[in-house]
Amino acid sequence: NETIRPDFFVERVNGTCDIVEFKLPRITKNIIVGKNNRRKFSSWFETHLAQAKAYQRHFSNPANREAAYLKHGITVETPTVTLIIGRRINVNTLEVRKLMSGYPGIKIISYDELVDGAVAQLYF
Repeated sequence: NETIRPDFFVERVNGTCDIVEFKLPRITKNIIVGKNNRRKFSSWFETHLAQAKAYQRHFSNPANREAAYLKHGITVETPTVTLIIGRRINVNTLEVRKLMSGYPGIKIISYDELVDGAVAQLYF
């Protein structure tokens, strides 16, 4: 039984929770490596994706979902895991989006996009 410690649970309108993980705002290494048709995520970023998949795996177990409800009063069913990392230029590219299609239920957004969303909320 793996131990997990997500940064945040965010409640959806339907009452179930998704997971948000904050990573480094400043990325000094390439997120994608390789040449031509062999492009892939770098090993340091794959570690973050593996963590997100571990969260999904954890909550695919009904006993873990029940434990979260009993201990914290939250309902977690098939959570979307959002990784907040880097700047727009690092993660908001067509190549990153194409590679992310291989990771259903996992999203990445940049700190820039997070701030844009927060600012937009102030005006509505």
